[in-house]
Amino acid sequence: MSAFAKILSTAVQFAGNAVRDPFRPAGDRFGYLKRWARLNYCWVHRRPNIPTRTAASLIPGIDQMVIPLEISFCDWNITPLELFYICGIARATAPRRIFEFGTFDGCTTLHLARACPDAEIHTLDLPNPESHFQVGSRFLKSPESTRIHQIRADSRQHDFSPFHGRMELVFIDAGHDYDCVVADTRNALRMVAPDATILWHDYLSFGGVKKAVDEVAAQHPVHHLAGTEIAILQLGRHRVPLPDRKSCNAFLNDQLGSWLTSD
Repeated sequence: MSAFAKILSTAVQFAGNAVRDPFRPAGDRFGYLKRWARLNYCWVHRRPNIPTRTAASLIPGIDQMVIPLEISFCDWNITPLELFYICGIARATAPRRIFEFGTFDGCTTLHLARACPDAEIHTLDLPNPESHFQVGSRFLKSPESTRIHQIRADSRQHDFSPFHGRMELVFIDAGHDYDCVVADTRNALRMVAPDATILWHDYLSFGGVKKAVDEVAAQHPVHHLAGTEIAILQLGRHRVPLPDRKSCNAFLNDQLGSWLTSD
């Protein structure tokens, strides 16, 4: 069976399950379906240029974690699996200071605050974002809001010097143009502490994100997190050695790519 036929067959099955699920709002069902379809398209046409690793191989103990998620899907939110992994990374590394580029509705922000009850979180979004959502609406009335500090600014112009060398987890999911991602990445690298983690979202689906992350990967051990659009850079004591090329290819063929490439 061709790769296209396999994707189409799986998509039809997925759509049927989503439509039949009476417990999930319609917006959630089709939002997840659209995200799933985009991710599979990216796997076929935009394979990662960096090593792909499972979450368990990068974050010891994440496969044993139980993390409550408050799921209400909206376009531009990360998927539940991505949210689980990000919260699992946060719980495993226990950062005291977190910075997020791209607040949107605050879903990721809120879950990070819950995963790290002792952390202070700084989250940035544009001063005048698109009007179809309220920035940070998911956390504004939550108990965690006292530890969440909003910054309304263009990240390409904002002064991040007060944060230099202090952040232990940075999540980049703001502008997806190449110049925006480069600016956010440069600021993130200045902001991180010696032991820190940087995460990028939409690595596979936006060319600007992929190009910027691949450039970082030429100098740092960046990995693609299997089953997601997340790229991860672990620094200091969180750093995981890069696998050799043979191991990478074996993983891709045996765990992820075989169903797409077989006849």
